[in-house]
Parts: sequence; C-alpha cells; structure tokens
Amino acid sequence: MATLRERAINAAETIAPLFGEFMGTFMVTATYGCNAQTGSITWMPTSIAFAVMVCMLALAHVSGGHLNPVISLGFGLVRKISWLQVFGYCLAQLCGGLAGGGVVNVLVSGSVDIGPKHNYGMLDILIVEVLFSTVVGFVALSCMASSRSNPRSDPNHYSAMAVGFVAIAGGHAGYEISGAYYNPALTVGYGLSGNAQPVLVLVYLSFQVGSAILAATLFYLTHPEEIPGVEGLISDAEGLGCDRACGAVCPCAGVRSGKQSYGATSSLDSAGAAAGMAADGQESEVLASNRSTYRASVPVRLLSEFIGSFAIVATFGLSTACNTLVQHDVQATSKTTTQSPSNLSSEVLPVTSVPWAMGAIVLSMGYALGKISGGHFNPAITIAAVFSRRSSAVTYAEFLPTITVQVGGGMLAALVYTCVNRGNGNLTRISIGPKNENSFFMAAATETFFTLVVAFVALCSTTVTSPKYFRAPHVYGYSFALTMGMAVASAGFATENISGGLLNPAITVGAATGNAIWRQTFIGDFLWNGLKYILWQSLAGVGAGLVFILAHPMEYKRDPLLQAKIHEVKRRTCWNAAAIAGVVFPAAQPEDVSAPL
Repeated sequence: MATLRERAINAAETIAPLFGEFMGTFMVTATYGCNAQTGSITWMPTSIAFAVMVCMLALAHVSGGHLNPVISLGFGLVRKISWLQVFGYCLAQLCGGLAGGGVVNVLVSGSVDIGPKHNYGMLDILIVEVLFSTVVGFVALSCMASSRSNPRSDPNHYSAMAVGFVAIAGGHAGYEISGAYYNPALTVGYGLSGNAQPVLVLVYLSFQVGSAILAATLFYLTHPEEIPGVEGLISDAEGLGCDRACGAVCPCAGVRSGKQSYGATSSLDSAGAAAGMAADGQESEVLASNRSTYRASVPVRLLSEFIGSFAIVATFGLSTACNTLVQHDVQATSKTTTQSPSNLSSEVLPVTSVPWAMGAIVLSMGYALGKISGGHFNPAITIAAVFSRRSSAVTYAEFLPTITVQVGGGMLAALVYTCVNRGNGNLTRISIGPKNENSFFMAAATETFFTLVVAFVALCSTTVTSPKYFRAPHVYGYSFALTMGMAVASAGFATENISGGLLNPAITVGAATGNAIWRQTFIGDFLWNGLKYILWQSLAGVGAGLVFILAHPMEYKRDPLLQAKIHEVKRRTCWNAAAIAGVVFPAAQPEDVSAPL
C-alpha cells in the first residue's frame, strides 16, 4: 500500500506538466504585455521570441514545452498525444495567459488592445493570424512531432529556436496589422483582462484554432510516413510517442507503445533499464540507417519548397509594409513630417528590421523542411546545387520543377500580402532597383556578391557528404538552418540600402507581381529592373556552385573502396539476373553469392 509521501509524489508527477505549461505561458504572456505597453516595437518580436525559446528549453523535459494551444491541438490532431492531455494542456495554457495578462494590466498603466490596427479590416487580420499561427504550429510539429526530426533515442536541440524565431518573423510582419498574437492564450489573457470586445476575442480564437487544423494538414502532407496506418520509413514503434511529446510524465505512452514511459524508468528496475538502453541502442542504429538513405518523394519535396518560399516572400512583403507604418508613426510622433504612409514608401529609410525577420523565417522553415527538400526556398541556391552537381540536394530532373514551385510560391505570397494591404495605398509597392542614389553597377555588385554568399553557405550547410569533411554541418544537425538564416540576415542588412537586399529570385518575382497589381506596370518594372536582378542572382548561384567546387575538392574525389563496392554489387546483380534467366557461367560465379555485402 502506497504511503502518503508516495501518493503526494505521484500527484505532483501528474500535475507537474500542467504547472509547467501554466508557468511557461504566463512568462510569455507577461513578456508580450510589457513590450506592447512600454517596450520598443523594434525589439519587441525578438524579446517575445527569446521568451518563447528559453521557456520551451527550460520546460521541454517536464511538459514538452508547448506553451501554445495551437501547438497542443496540432499534436492531438496528428495523434501524438491523447485528447485528454490536449484538454489539460490547453486549459493550463489559457489560465497562464489569463494570469499573465491580468498581472500586466494591473502593474503596468494602460491595456493591450485586441483588434485591427491602422485601419486594417477583419479579412486582413484573418490572413495574418491564420498565416503565422499556422507557421507556428507547422514548425512545432515538424521539429517536435516528426519521428525523423526528433527520434526518441536522439532528440534534436533546435525545436525551441525554430518555434521561437517564428515570433520574430511574425512579429515584424504582423504586429502593425493584427497585433501578432498567434497564440490563443495571449488572446484570452489580454482579451478577458483588458477592454477588448468579446466578439473580437472570439474571432481571433476561431482564426487561431483553425490554424491548428491547417498546420496538422500540412504536417501530414509533408510527412506522409507519420500518417497512422501508412507504411512509412520509420514505424510507429520507432517514432515519437506521447512520452517524447509531453516530457517525463506520460500516462498513456506505456499503454500505446507497450513500453515503459521514456524518462520514467524506475531506478530500482535495473533489468528494465538495461533492456531499455539496449532497445534505444538498436533504435539508434535503425534510425541512423534510415536517415542516411531517406529521400522524400518528388511531390513532397516540391510541396516543401513551395511552402517555404511562400512563407519567406509573404514575410518579406508584410514586414516591409509594417516597417513603413512604424516609420510613419515615429515621424508623426516627433512631428517632423506630415507625410502619409503612401508617400513614405518612396522615401529613403534607414536600415530596418526586415532582414532580421527574413533571417528568422529562413531559420524556422529550414529546420522544419530542411530534411525533406534541403530547405533551399531560393532559385539561386537551387541553381548553385545543380551547377555543383549536388544530386543529394536536387537532381537535374527536379531542377526546373523546383524553381517553378519556388517562384510560384513567391507569386502567391505577393497576392496575399497585396490583399492585406489593399486599403493602405502604396504600402505594397516594393521598389526594385538601386537605393540611396547608388548606381546600377553598385547594386549589381552587392546583390550578386551577397546572393553568392547566401547560396554558398547553403551548399556548405546542407550538401556536404564526404566523410573527409566530418565536421561539416548537415540537415540532421543543429547548425545548418541557423547558418542559413543568419547568412540571409547578415546579407540583408549589408545590402538593404544599396540594392534593396532581395537576394532571392522568388522574392524579386513576388515583388514585381505585387507592384503590378497596384501600379499596372508589370512589364516595365519586371523587364527593366526585375529581370536584371534575376540575372544577377542567377549568376550568383552559378558562382556559388563554382566556389563550392573549389572549396570542397574531396567531394568530387572518387573513393577506391566505394568504387570497388559498387563494382562488386554490379557483378553480383548481373550474375543473379543471369542465373534467374537460366544462364550459368561457372567461371563468372562469385565465390559466395549469399555473403553479405
């Protein structure tokens, strides 16, 4: 019979994950409110992102570190946790958001308003909230719920960063439109504790809850092996269960998988612990083998490139418009000008936060989709991969389809951000051409060089396969998407006031498409400036491939042992085919055909 102390410990183990979700959501909500009322709009998204990241890292081993009902609902929809846990997590998160919002509204003067800003309408907040709430849920599922990205025996360490950096991209792209909530806990926290209209709160909640369904759908489309009942590369027994998704305490993991909960093995059961360690060792070998040979189908790879390119171009267009609104608010506050936002869009502005938002979204989408398609999202990188013969990233047959879906994703994103800004004059117009009276030669040189840098970094981070470069990053490591995202941010800050910092033909085509919708000058803008930029960026891709070849000669050196193995495989295959056909060549028969390779 359990003692009182054991009962108390068991009760604490049950409550601990819920308390962890409550405290983590409380901290994130308080960070949002303090920034919204007293902080700098320039650094508000970064502050919130860091709060999300550190809370997820601190609580991942306790509850899984969801901190957002969109993520918890997504886990339930893809059947990674039980609906009882989904209900408990969502309730704890909403209570944490309500407590955080109430404390901030009491301690800090003023209140956080919920609703459209700058004369935007309900359709605009629908698009922005659904877009980035979906990205939050999709990135979380791809990094935390995927058996391939986050196996039980070898969990990744970048999930918190991937989810947190979505707050940077979404904050800069949507705060001046909808408030950039993307979390029902924040909506409830400041909707019920502030002066928001109940109807607006319900509208926001419906948008965000619907995003969880969309995120789960995209997860299954890009990770078809995770669909229940589908024979995938990694079976359910080897994949991620409740125990990995919800931290140390998982009451249903043992029932569903037939094993004891991960991380909850009794210290007294040494035999069980040893068996678990042996099983994990076998699982590690299986997963390592599957990882090294896995290649997603072509439709899944193309869909991944489309999704990533769409998110990147949409972030670029929306963050550019929001930056213009911020600049207008700053100038209106200081009473230095009475210009309208439509006039400001053609003025020379200082370095903005757009490159930081771009680097953040590239990082997040890279972690989410890099293992599926390589995480290019940029035709210049695809050109570099083909030119440098990186068949592991993209084959010759996939070259044109990949570029087509990347450009198509950019054009669709242009339609989306143009629709959002339809009531705000020329906010949608993104000038394609030199900035600050720089010459076309200067713009061409900087755009080409820094696009080359971005493409070269992407190749080095995702396509090096030779064991000679054993320290090179790879798509199953920690640094590959961080390297790519920071390369985009660095290059964007360096070129923003010279060439505009597009660095991506998909962004160039998307910007020209958005300009055409408002200005009806698609032919002139696209042919005279857009095509020049695309040419520079494409040449940069070729140059990046050449630089990669020069920097990685071992990638192109044939391995004698590997060639001998390939020859042996071909020889045995030919002999087996002849034997099946009834033709026998005793002299050509291997000594031991059944011997393993």
